[in-house]
Amino acid sequence: MGGRQAAPGSHILVAVLDGGTVGMAAALPGTGTYDELRSVWIGPLARGGA
Repeated sequence: MGGRQAAPGSHILVAVLDGGTVGMAAALPGTGTYDELRSVWIGPLARGGA
């Protein structure tokens, strides 16, 4: 993986439900105490869709 996600201190979090991916979030190191949330994806199943 390249780009911003390859930056030191970056995080990619994946949400899994019943063995399937239902969400994802990527964060980069921010200035100070908090990271910067750069992207979020929530699948239809986790949003209440089918």
